[in-house]
Amino acid sequence: MNKSLTLVMALCACALVRAQVIATDNAEHSAYTVNATYNAINGGTGAWDPAGWVAEGWEAGDRPLVKAVSPSLNMGTQVFTTNAAVGGGADSKRKLQSGIPIGSTVTWRMMIDPACSAGEFYLDVRSGQPGSSGQRDMLLLIGEVGANWRVYAKYGGIEMSTLFSTPFTLGERVDGSMTITGLNTWQMTLTPFGGSPSTISGEFRTTDQLVQVLNFSNFGLNGDAYFNNISVNGPAPANQTLTGNLILGDTAFSGASTRNIAYTVMQGTTTLASGSVTASASSSALSIDVPASATGAAELVLDGSSFLKRVVSINLTGSNQAIGNATMQNGDVDGTGEVDAADIDQVIAAFGNMGDNVEDVDVSDEVDAADIDIVIANFGGMDD
Repeated sequence: MNKSLTLVMALCACALVRAQVIATDNAEHSAYTVNATYNAINGGTGAWDPAGWVAEGWEAGDRPLVKAVSPSLNMGTQVFTTNAAVGGGADSKRKLQSGIPIGSTVTWRMMIDPACSAGEFYLDVRSGQPGSSGQRDMLLLIGEVGANWRVYAKYGGIEMSTLFSTPFTLGERVDGSMTITGLNTWQMTLTPFGGSPSTISGEFRTTDQLVQVLNFSNFGLNGDAYFNNISVNGPAPANQTLTGNLILGDTAFSGASTRNIAYTVMQGTTTLASGSVTASASSSALSIDVPASATGAAELVLDGSSFLKRVVSINLTGSNQAIGNATMQNGDVDGTGEVDAADIDQVIAAFGNMGDNVEDVDVSDEVDAADIDIVIANFGGMDD
């Protein structure tokens, strides 16, 4: 039985569910070669359209290249680039196999070469196909030399541009993040490297469309636009919540000390959730989130301090449920999984100690005769 309080206190109460990675791409992926175009290459991982990048120049815009950059730029060692002569433009489109669900977040890095003196850089967020209005352009992030970053979209139903507090600074890495907050709504945050974030929320220009295309482009930019570290993450799976009470047997909690009890929810050898409860009373509320996709027989395992390991059988239904009281037997101060003579000896040896001690099994902040009596009363108890 693991009684390491250091480990238990380091745990956080959390279900083992994370945002689902839909797709990622990075110019350092093995599919890309420095000084070669990335057009039509399907690098990265995840649910990208197998056609790969669709990149093109227009009106004298240059073709896209993967370029090596100095690590001092904090963009990685290789980046995607587009470049457009003044008066021209270039597109670099990455399409997903399907529209991303509400709650998803897209992240990326971007930078404009400090040698630039004119032009604009864009991230054009699009649907896969035009909607009923014939429109596919959902919003447009714009960076223009000499101005702040801005987003052209709908705000209160009106199409317009709204400025970030983030200036368009040449040679500065900016991290972008866009979350799909609803069917027709979004929130975007720009954070200069080492700086403070700025956030804008609004509505998409289209209605009832899903984001599927990211188009990194520029117009009239007389230098390189860099972008990299593109990631699309879906929302975390839904949870089912298990509620009940943790009962720590033979405790008074008449002092200031607390007890930390680690828990895991197991289904076979799979850990569905883990965390800890910091108890300051004999009864503490349990609330444990488990992926809603998990159903069937499972076990809640409780372990820590002077208490024997308790295993509670549960049946996961995919819905919230009350699991009742989980009572832990006291007395195993040496953490061997059995209350025996060694535990009695350890409490006797600590007799008179004050404060937070594992031998203080009734949590009164003093090791006294009551603690010896509790261990004797639980003699022979063993871990579940």
